[in-house]
Amino acid sequence: MSKIRRIVVLTASLMMLTTIVAAQRPGARTRDYFPLRVGNFWKYRHNEGIEFSYKVVEAGKQADGTTLYQVQKSQTVNLNSWYTNANGWVILRKDAYPDHEGLEMTYKPPKQILKNPLNPGATWTWSGKSVTLGDSTESSTVIGSERVAVPAGKFRAMKVVSTIRDGESAKTVTNWYVDGVGLVKCWTEAGPFKYGWELIEYNIAK
Repeated sequence: MSKIRRIVVLTASLMMLTTIVAAQRPGARTRDYFPLRVGNFWKYRHNEGIEFSYKVVEAGKQADGTTLYQVQKSQTVNLNSWYTNANGWVILRKDAYPDHEGLEMTYKPPKQILKNPLNPGATWTWSGKSVTLGDSTESSTVIGSERVAVPAGKFRAMKVVSTIRDGESAKTVTNWYVDGVGLVKCWTEAGPFKYGWELIEYNIAK
């Protein structure tokens, strides 16, 4: 083995060892593209000017040891959603509209929102009933890292493209997630309709 090749191999081995040690170091932070912690807050602006917000308002331990988080969406039509974030998955369990008694949806099977952390090339598919009670299928792919600029700042985000079929209708939804922040941008294309929203303000609880 030539001297140069030995140096290259040794350097690569040291870099790999450093990565492994860093990942195992006590206190090392795990990447989190969907941070659920009571007090976390995000405010978005729709491309038509409408503003809305999400806030994690409650968390409770479940019998299986996971934590169920309640996220409150404030807009013209308010929405409460319940998520778990464990074992590499963010999962949506239930949606309910508090201003409309009895209008709620428990997802069966629970809806896989995204793999967490996100890695380029990762894919997943969920099939079940949508809020409209129609048959729905969602197929998602992590495209990779991309720089995005939104009113809340400039970020290095992971781009996720999802194809959603609900009955006879179909749409493509592109989301950009940032480690430690969450969703910063969303863009939807459904036939001739194109719309989206961007993050304008956020607060992540310590």
